[in-house]
Amino acid sequence: MKFRIPLSIVLAATLAIPTLLIAAPPRPKLPDTFDVAAIDAYLTGYMQQPDRVGLSVAIVKDGEIVLQKGHGKRSLADGRPVEKDTLFAIGSVSKQFTCAALLLLAEDGKLSVNDPVAKYYPQLTRAKDITLLDLMNHVSGYPDYYPLDFLDRRMLAPIIRG
Repeated sequence: MKFRIPLSIVLAATLAIPTLLIAAPPRPKLPDTFDVAAIDAYLTGYMQQPDRVGLSVAIVKDGEIVLQKGHGKRSLADGRPVEKDTLFAIGSVSKQFTCAALLLLAEDGKLSVNDPVAKYYPQLTRAKDITLLDLMNHVSGYPDYYPLDFLDRRMLAPIIRG
């Protein structure tokens, strides 16, 4: 029995091989120690990888900003660079980081997730009635906050309470 390679596979391999031979920039090495210049070089190299858009970074050590810089592009379409003060639409991504930070602080005994919000923000409405854990679990009763640059069509309809 004679084995034949389908023409589609031969064509796909022929088209893919030149792409594979064009070397992508080498992946940067992650620094082994806290070295601001090495971290900056790592981020610069990382952002040169194909299809990377951009990021803004700030590193604070001992209460001082030791690195504040933009890397990459704001958009692949227009190619403008990210600057240290470029604004990004982050949506709800920060909620997970905030909760993780609170849990680390609780683990270190610096706060309790059962602390009332008033301990940290006494001027906030109903702060005495709500705990940090309530905020983390989204059961505080505070309404959602929607940024002005995004409006879901469902939010245009009036809320009917009955």
